[in-house]
Amino acid sequence: MNQKWILAFYSIPSKPEKNRVKIYRKLQKHGALALKDGVYILPFTPDNYEFFTWLRGEVALFDGSMNFTTVEKLDTISDDELIASFIALATSTYEAIAEKIS
Repeated sequence: MNQKWILAFYSIPSKPEKNRVKIYRKLQKHGALALKDGVYILPFTPDNYEFFTWLRGEVALFDGSMNFTTVEKLDTISDDELIASFIALATSTYEAIAEKIS
């Protein structure tokens, strides 16, 4: 069975820069994987769907726009490659934490 994904596309005015950073940090904290600037992906779960729904409102507060969609697959990246990218992202995050506390 293939994994279902949620893709989010957003844009925010470049000034003030702090608004862009706030959205980036929220995506990072939630574990979203950047496919390119302003395009993020998460595995489809009700929690992730709710997160993107909430984030859309946050982006709107900064005069930006955000849309998202669920997809069964991406034609250019396999599910295995995406999963490996999420594992690599999580591993680097935990290694950084472990380094700070050791």
